[in-house]
Amino acid sequence: MPICARRIRVLQMIPYLPLAGAERMVVNLAIGLDLEQHDVHVLTLNPPPSNTELYQILDAHHIPWSCLDRKFKFDARVIAKISRFIADFQPDVIHSHLSALQFAVLATIRHRPRAFVHTPHSIAPNNASWFGHIVGRMTFKRMIQTVAIAKEVQQSLVDFYKIPAPPIIHNGVDIDAYKIELAAGLQWREQAGFSPDDFLVVCVAGFRPVKNHSLLLNSFADGFAGDKKKHLLLVGDGLLRPEIEEQIANLNLQAQVHLLGWRSDVAAILSASDLFALASSWEGHSIAIMEAMAAGLPVLTTQVGGNLTLIQHERSGLLVPANDQQAFTQALFILSKNADLRRTFGQSGRQRVEADFSLETMARDYAQLYQNLLANGCADV
Repeated sequence: MPICARRIRVLQMIPYLPLAGAERMVVNLAIGLDLEQHDVHVLTLNPPPSNTELYQILDAHHIPWSCLDRKFKFDARVIAKISRFIADFQPDVIHSHLSALQFAVLATIRHRPRAFVHTPHSIAPNNASWFGHIVGRMTFKRMIQTVAIAKEVQQSLVDFYKIPAPPIIHNGVDIDAYKIELAAGLQWREQAGFSPDDFLVVCVAGFRPVKNHSLLLNSFADGFAGDKKKHLLLVGDGLLRPEIEEQIANLNLQAQVHLLGWRSDVAAILSASDLFALASSWEGHSIAIMEAMAAGLPVLTTQVGGNLTLIQHERSGLLVPANDQQAFTQALFILSKNADLRRTFGQSGRQRVEADFSLETMARDYAQLYQNLLANGCADV
């Protein structure tokens, strides 16, 4: 059957699906593509993590997925399994993410797809291991179409890999899922033991060094330690949890900082909060920030990577230099004192997400990219 007369088979490949930004983007894209035109399958290199929420979302939208059993970082057995999977599924497009790139490249030596797309999800050189960089330098100029998720990421790819500027397709979120729900927010506050006049700062991020929870905690302590009406909600988890718990104790913030773990009710938590804060050392194009904007929250974050694309300084939030605790503390204090400013920033952010960063826009742009790459391959298969 001619490829132009049937659904385009798309294989999305990623290491695994924890509740993190790049992984949520993959799921958003999988469910956002028009299934009347696309046959989408999600393949992960690792078994599911303890939290399987993203796999459940795929199930709810009838998106098939498969998991391999990678045992260690570079498990050569996985390459053969990917190769067999590709031979069976016969994708028209392979779309790799993060470190799935090198496995996908090696697995497609015998079964080359009609189109190969890779989304790095962060600025270079932070977007891959040394081996991933080697694979990128070998393939990005020829066999693989890279996609930048923000102009800052685009420029870093050009500079690091010496390639022509790749197209920019911004990450997108399901705006309706994060619509402003004041009643839901108040209900969450009541159930969680917070009063309507408590000031809640929320951060949704894995406990990893790049997210710089240490600076966020120090800034929160500088501005609000001992103030029983001020609270910091940390949604997420990770290897740094013991260090974060120790820092909270050392700062005597046990009554004010709440470790919520990974949650399925993030939309309600955002609706319940007054401010979103993220102190990352670098970012690609943060899904968490976009979800906060969609929920109508003002955003305080750092002047790194795709944050500069997302946040219009002093319009939808405040941007401060990375690793500048004093500036972060000052901005946190300013926003805590000005409800009108927070409301204005939140409304502006919601409008910006609706205009530029919706799931529908992202899926449409990737679908168009797939079609363009396959345009010369409309032949019998």
